[in-house]
Amino acid sequence: MASEELDDLSVRPHSASSVLRTFIGLHLRRLGGWISVADLIDLCTIGGNPGGTRSALSRLKSKGLVEPQVQDGRAGYRLAAAAVPMLERGDRRIFSHHQMRPQQEGWLLAVFSIPDPERHLRHQLRQVLTWLGCGTITPGTWIGPGHLFEEAADLLEQRGLRDYVTLIRGVELQPPGGLAAAVAEWWDVADLTERYATFLEAHGDTERGWDGTDKMAFDEHLRLVDDWRALPYLDPGLPAELTPPDWNGHRGVELFLRLQSLLSGPAARHVDATIASRTGTTP
Repeated sequence: MASEELDDLSVRPHSASSVLRTFIGLHLRRLGGWISVADLIDLCTIGGNPGGTRSALSRLKSKGLVEPQVQDGRAGYRLAAAAVPMLERGDRRIFSHHQMRPQQEGWLLAVFSIPDPERHLRHQLRQVLTWLGCGTITPGTWIGPGHLFEEAADLLEQRGLRDYVTLIRGVELQPPGGLAAAVAEWWDVADLTERYATFLEAHGDTERGWDGTDKMAFDEHLRLVDDWRALPYLDPGLPAELTPPDWNGHRGVELFLRLQSLLSGPAARHVDATIASRTGTTP
């Protein structure tokens, strides 16, 4: 299932696959791990294309995220057992923000060398390190937040890559030109700034535009988290003194957490009411 986590970075937000992944992460565990096909298609179809949602659902089934299961004569899907720890790790990354504290937690250094006969593993390894929020010092030396040391070791082990990588946790870094200048080279801070700007533009008016209904809260919440999911993986949480003057990541984090608090409850009520209306039960 580690590969399923890493796929999140390449799935286009608002695509049928991305919306399904987001919905499953937000609601399926709360619903007891099972949902009918009819309800899932109804809640996750955007743009009036249920066929596209069904095709995306089939792809998620083939990846092992969900498994078909009939309950009370109704066709549905249950969350695969192996997906639960993956989603729990995602919750920790997506719904909380960890600001790096290099002096207390150190830096993570990943040094690797993969021989040419196994060079296909290099792309997989770079995927893992990118997912961890690492930057590139050299092609074979990556750097990331020290608090992710254990998570990095576990993920590399799951992917069969641990034997190729030496992990180091250190505190003192003295690059030429100073740490702030080096960080600007190791991470694509300009790209992160642009991603945050896009997020802020897309969701900055959500509070004023919400009509107070559970249905609109569900729509906005699903879109919010779908747009947000990749950002906490790419952003290492650099301390303020190592970010540029135009850094807007803190504003993005504040907006997401505020909207998450505002919309998550009404969104869950809409899901419950939609399912209850089909089954004739009380939500």
